Amino acid sequence: MPKVDKTDVKACLRCSSTDLEPMYGGIGFGLGIPPTNVRCRNCDFIGMPIILDNDKDYEKFLEQIKVIRYFSYQIWCRLL
Repeated sequence: MPKVDKTDVKACLRCSSTDLEPMYGGIGFGLGIPPTNVRCRNCDFIGMPIILDNDKDYEKFLEQIKVIRYFSYQIWCRLL
């Protein structure tokens, strides 16, 4: 498992938001293991976040998501 630094940026897989809260509970909670799943406050996604090294990588990630969404929209418009 990769080491997570304090400077790492965690982002939601669904909406790319960084407004995440840890999901406590389960087996690891009683053993003192930090939670790996998070809940996005923006879209209510529950699962593993994308972990990026810094804010610069997060900005690149947002740009790539915009391009992917744009081309996905173009493809769906042609199919319909």
